Amino acid sequence: MAGLRKPPLWALILILIAGSASVAYGAYAVVSNSQNTRESLIFESFNMVSGTNVTLSIRNTGTASVVFTSYAVKDVAGDQYLLSSCQGQSIDPNTQVPVNILIGSSCPNCVLTGSPFTFAPGDAMTLVTSRSNPFTFYLS
Repeated sequence: MAGLRKPPLWALILILIAGSASVAYGAYAVVSNSQNTRESLIFESFNMVSGTNVTLSIRNTGTASVVFTSYAVKDVAGDQYLLSSCQGQSIDPNTQVPVNILIGSSCPNCVLTGSPFTFAPGDAMTLVTSRSNPFTFYLS
């Protein structure tokens, strides 16, 4: 079959699905690597605890356990909080766990680039796994 190319060893798919007035919605992301492990996460919903504290509901639908080692939160103006080293809990395949994300005064180890902000619709949260795979989800 001429013209067909082998797919890349990695793929990142992000699909946002609008949900009900309860602010429950999903985002789906998949990363595969050459060891035939697959990190696949669904962002099911979130709970805004405060302007500097949000809890995400993340489901692991992949074949490998996932541990988040860092995260960044960027607002629509481009300001960013970065926590470059964190020991997240392990998320085993086929399980859902709450993942707490802190910024501002709730996160003394976060590094701010730009102006201080609080969580708002449109903020992008990029969580990086122990395999260095980034997963980006959006508040809406």
